[in-house]
Parts: sequence; structure tokens; C-alpha cells
Amino acid sequence: MTTVNRPGWNLRWTRPHLAALLVLCAAAGAALAWRTGGRCDLGREMTIRPARVEAATERIDPNTASPASLRRLPGVGAKIAERTIAYRQAHDGPAFATAEDLAAVRGIGPRTVEDARPHLGFSAP
Repeated sequence: MTTVNRPGWNLRWTRPHLAALLVLCAAAGAALAWRTGGRCDLGREMTIRPARVEAATERIDPNTASPASLRRLPGVGAKIAERTIAYRQAHDGPAFATAEDLAAVRGIGPRTVEDARPHLGFSAP
């Protein structure tokens, strides 16, 4: 049986290696502290902002919503909001009875309908 001589790796940590590792860890800690502004919020009680909670539970009616309200729906930008209002104005009565009805607006596909579904509320006819 023949043995193949391969170059070996010296995997021992020397003092210069340990010093370099310490410097890198200190630099990473300083960068993290600078990035977070020196704040460490571990263990602090979370503050609840009522405006954000209200926005998360708000239901948007696409039959009456303003362009700004429609833009808060996921996947809906300014142009799709304008198209939604134009579609709504072109139809008599409520143009949208279900979330799937939004797919009739150009630019709104099945994925946008599914993403927006939890945020939609429809007024009774």
C-alpha cells in the first residue's frame, strides 16, 4: 500500500490568530451597536401603537375607498388604484361583491386578490 503525501494544514490557533479573532469580534460588536443606535431592547415590554393596530384590523371596501385607501392593499399601487376607481365608476351600483370581483380590474391577478382578501370588507347592497 502506498501513501500519498499531501500538504498538511496547520489548524492550531496561535496568539496572533486569537488576537485577530478578538479584533474581528470587537469590530462586529461595535458595528452592531452603531447600527442599533446603542439600544438593546431585550427584556423590555413591547409598546403597542393604537394607530398600527387599527390599520392592521381595518377593512377596506373597494366600492367606496379612496385611492389612498386602495393603495394600502398589498400589491395595489397608484395605477391599479386608479383603474379600480375607473372600473367602479363605469358600473352602476356596487361593482365588487367579493374579492374575486377585483380580478376584473386590469393589473389585478389571482395572487393580488388572495393577498388583499384579509384586508377587504364589502358593504351590504
